[in-house]
Amino acid sequence: MVDVVRKKTVVIQPGTEKTLAEAFDQFIQTRRVLNASEETIKYYRREFRYFLAFFGEGRRCAEVNSGTFIDYLEYIREEKPGLSQKTVQTYIKGLRAIFYYFMQNEWMEEFKITLPRAEETIKEVYTDYEVQQLIKKPDPKTCNFSELRNWTMVCYFLSTGNRLSTVANIHIGDVDLQAGEIFIRKTKQKKQYILPISSGLKPVLHGLPQLLHHMKDGVRLARANTAHKAQVLAKNINVKLQRGPIPPRQTAQNRLFRGAGRDGIMQPPALEHAAR
Repeated sequence: MVDVVRKKTVVIQPGTEKTLAEAFDQFIQTRRVLNASEETIKYYRREFRYFLAFFGEGRRCAEVNSGTFIDYLEYIREEKPGLSQKTVQTYIKGLRAIFYYFMQNEWMEEFKITLPRAEETIKEVYTDYEVQQLIKKPDPKTCNFSELRNWTMVCYFLSTGNRLSTVANIHIGDVDLQAGEIFIRKTKQKKQYILPISSGLKPVLHGLPQLLHHMKDGVRLARANTAHKAQVLAKNINVKLQRGPIPPRQTAQNRLFRGAGRDGIMQPPALEHAAR
């Protein structure tokens, strides 16, 4: 259950009311100034579009109140009855940030939005046996370019635990095999760092320049292209292992916490978590 507590009524002066669309444009402009990532901006846009699908285009901020939000929550549950509480939280978090910005600027009546409690579930991961199957190098004499590229990618993801957005922003020049380091320039926490290459992963990455020979130094992997390759890779892996979709990052996390992952390619991953 989401608690929506009314705090106070904001008096809007005549002639100063903003439409939701105008206020949202200003919100996005502010988020960009605060260096929000493009992924975050897309997230806000998606959640705002979904709210407008419920509330309607061309409406004013002053028309939104605590009752509107409660109605919106009911709308979400009716339109998407199978949503987990975690997913409902995701819907609410984005819109809450937008609405709180509107309230701070006194375009909207103030009301407090408390996220629902979501039950923690155990995420499925690949078994140690399956990991060994995934990191088994294909025969260079018989495999094609795609198979070798996919093997390189899965070894890297399982070894480092890096997010897709992090990998998509690695430049070719960021990989220093001689020093055994990779310069990580983009993370979710916006902190750059040097990632040591494990002794097992180093031979895998030796073929990386050849795999990316068509790219010039300093040109990052296109995110959309990398994302597509990762999706194809995940599909191929899961078909091979007869499993449902499992992000390699989850397996890297699990192996780190179990003290596993010291079998050559696998290393304690750089999970990019924020300090608490």
